[in-house]
Amino acid sequence: SNAPAAGNICSGTQVIGTAGTAVCQGAAGSGTLALTYALCSGYYGYNSSGTALDGSKTCNDVGTPSTISGLKLWYRADSIANKANAATMEAARDQSSYSNDANVTGTVTYYTGIIGTKPASKSSANGYINYPHATQLDLEHSDPFSIVLAMRTGSAFNAWEWIVNKQQASGEYNGWYFFTGSSNTQKLGFAYERTGGSGASYVSHANSTTALTTSTNYIAVLTNAGTGTAGFAMYLNGTAETMVSVSDGGTTSSIKASVPVKIGDRGDSLPFAGHVGEVLIYSCALGTTDRQSLECYLSSKFGITISHGC
Repeated sequence: SNAPAAGNICSGTQVIGTAGTAVCQGAAGSGTLALTYALCSGYYGYNSSGTALDGSKTCNDVGTPSTISGLKLWYRADSIANKANAATMEAARDQSSYSNDANVTGTVTYYTGIIGTKPASKSSANGYINYPHATQLDLEHSDPFSIVLAMRTGSAFNAWEWIVNKQQASGEYNGWYFFTGSSNTQKLGFAYERTGGSGASYVSHANSTTALTTSTNYIAVLTNAGTGTAGFAMYLNGTAETMVSVSDGGTTSSIKASVPVKIGDRGDSLPFAGHVGEVLIYSCALGTTDRQSLECYLSSKFGITISHGC
């Protein structure tokens, strides 16, 4: 079903062969006829005219993100069509089944060929990709969830950098955030927090052991089992990190807030200095098989070396 549908190209069965080649099998009197088409990176499909599609929701998934249950949000910079290098972004699709598409607050810039050969977005101060608050994204600290990123660090670190978060930016700082920065000794951190309002205030957080380096591509995975910091696990390029600077708030006050998921900044001039190519959020703590399959998918797509086989 993934070979061109129009033009009577084959009289027999159409399949996808190696290296993205559409192969006609069983064509009477002609043996096997090979027709090469440019495939999407990780995704492919053809429209009714037999044109290869790239980045469209009509592409068929040959990776794994949508086949793993619990996918709640999927940002792909390479799904944004017809953007020139260094163009200003206005919107971004949610490639999950929820189609909770984003607008852009402030200035976010689209860059081509920034993570390997793939595009990525970069936020200016107070600029972020804004996925609206929705029920499927309303995660509690006690809910298992996972966040998967493909990113490139900047040429220098800001003091604090919010990569992806669902957190209020003033008043009650309720929510969760994935972050780094020189004030965090360039380590990757994850935290959830309740500050102010009803209920006890607290912060629960932990950092990676590894300090990130500038201008470097990473696949980062955070899984939260919903059991406090003891249930945090973090992976960089496929390798499990020993969690350090662990602080468990130890309370049960809700962290929920009716705020968007924001990629690139929190809304208070704490932008990620690097570029974000892909973000996946799941409502489960990914197991080893699923996590590694996602790391393999991102490794193949972005050309990032990981520590395990695929």
